Amino acid sequence: MTIVGEATGVFGLLGKAWSLLRDRLDPARAQAKRLIDTFEVYGVARQQIPRLLPPELKLPNAAFSTPDKLKDKVTPDLLDWAADHLAIRRAWLDKVDEQPHRMEDHYKSPAGYRDHH
Repeated sequence: MTIVGEATGVFGLLGKAWSLLRDRLDPARAQAKRLIDTFEVYGVARQQIPRLLPPELKLPNAAFSTPDKLKDKVTPDLLDWAADHLAIRRAWLDKVDEQPHRMEDHYKSPAGYRDHH
């Protein structure tokens, strides 16, 4: 590995460590980051998120460009809507639950999957 490659790796690790520390120190930022990241995992780019919002929750495109810009605009209504729209747990967006989705485990009883919604 070259010196430049090693330096790039070190800076990458430092950047990730700094991001994790910021999220621990600022729960509002962490919540905004989780919201943006979740939309991106579902294939929705940051600049597309505002188009999905209902009229009463409209925010400018720039609000979703970074967690720092979004954190002061996150409301309970926005989080409730996002959780419902993406079919994820609201508590997961709040970072108080580790599971984003309800887990069904009906091993050896497959009919249980059919009987639960």
